[in-house]
Amino acid sequence: MRLDAAQQVLLAIYEETQQENPHLWKAVTARTLGIDATKFKVAVDKLESEGFIHGSLIITGDCCPVPRMVIIDNVKLTPYGMECAERILYIIKDIPFQAITDDNAIRQPWLKQAIASINEVCSFQKYKTC
Repeated sequence: MRLDAAQQVLLAIYEETQQENPHLWKAVTARTLGIDATKFKVAVDKLESEGFIHGSLIITGDCCPVPRMVIIDNVKLTPYGMECAERILYIIKDIPFQAITDDNAIRQPWLKQAIASINEVCSFQKYKTC
């Protein structure tokens, strides 16, 4: 199982804010998460607009719905975002070790159950880019 970009960003923000000296601008980037820069920008925009985080600076332009730039230096998790991140981590933690493959993917039949649980917890929906 691979978490979608919004879920990855949410968990990365959560984990970084749990540090004594969080540095979101350095620790939570498209490169450090291993996702496409466009997907990262869309994920931050989605998290902000759906109330999971607040404080991001989203710069848009022209007619494309994909932000040109996102700045997350001052991002904070909302109570809903914090609860969602903790629930995702709890669901992932409960997946038995035997269900994880060598490349950190989840074996069947745990995969469908875990994805359904995560999507139900946080009501993430697919977000289209241009």
